[in-house]
Amino acid sequence: MKKPMLAAARALGKHTAPKRPAKFTLVCAMRNEGPYILEWLAWHRAVGFDDILIISNDCTDGSDILLRHLAARGMLLHIEHSPRADQYALKPAHALALNHPAVRGANWVMVLDADEFLVVHIGDNTVQGLIRANGQNCLGMAVHWKCFGDSGQLSWRDAMVREQFTRCTAPADPVNANFKSLFREPTQFKNFSSHAPNDYQGMWGGKNRWVDSMGRVLSGIQLLGPKPRCATRISRITHEAAQINHYVIKSQENMVERRIKWANFNNAERYNADFIKAHNKNDFEDTSALKNTTCFATQYNTIRHDPETLRLHHACCANYSKMLVEKQGREPGEDPRYQMHRAKSQ
Repeated sequence: MKKPMLAAARALGKHTAPKRPAKFTLVCAMRNEGPYILEWLAWHRAVGFDDILIISNDCTDGSDILLRHLAARGMLLHIEHSPRADQYALKPAHALALNHPAVRGANWVMVLDADEFLVVHIGDNTVQGLIRANGQNCLGMAVHWKCFGDSGQLSWRDAMVREQFTRCTAPADPVNANFKSLFREPTQFKNFSSHAPNDYQGMWGGKNRWVDSMGRVLSGIQLLGPKPRCATRISRITHEAAQINHYVIKSQENMVERRIKWANFNNAERYNADFIKAHNKNDFEDTSALKNTTCFATQYNTIRHDPETLRLHHACCANYSKMLVEKQGREPGEDPRYQMHRAKSQ
């Protein structure tokens, strides 16, 4: 009698063992994004990412110090690196991410920038709900941009990005054909990029395919070579289930900072008049990023409930406002934003 009972107990244990939940990891390369870190971090913790890995380089605004402190508190994972002067920082940053345990051990990975927010419209508004609904039969999912303009804001201020900028491009605008990827099997790709991984080492086909955020197959995307696909046809743009809110413009004053940042890579002209014309469109309103308020508030209050975190945030804001006014030929001491943030950073 003992052997049948033992076998039955083992069988029962086998079938009742809880299934381990899928692990979702978010990767972001940052430089001098100090004023925006707390909101961006709280938002993506609320969206459901288990690990958030931030790779910073050569920060001058104090954001690296803030990131170290947040990492020590267990709010995120942080790597610092210093690329060569002639090297585009994203490439080595993504290489570091590819080899990080939080990425290699993840079931799903996404790479976003600090001006991009994943907004999920279905289920419980989490990345887990999005995959349960539309990502069961794919290797990766393309989530389209929705680009937001300046909403008439002239100057930078320390306030929620999602609340300040709610005016955006038309849904089917060509700039929204760009997508960011949520994907499985990170160790099967040789490289990551901002929009998608590339050089897939497995067998392409079957369930190893890319879909849009509605779960519909994107047959034109095959990430087998060294150059990843980063956009779909305009006719395939969808924001029904999810979107990436891309706050590439922010205020008009913010564009000064953009040009400075890219000037080091001989690419300052990226943010020229044509770029602004294409992206700074404010004809439509989208407030969907203001709806997931309860989960966001919980995460945001948890992060801010620490005097040192707040002090370091204000230090970043003081440095940021100082940089802005100096580039305008003014004295920082004359700017009330600098005065206020500097006082709170002491």
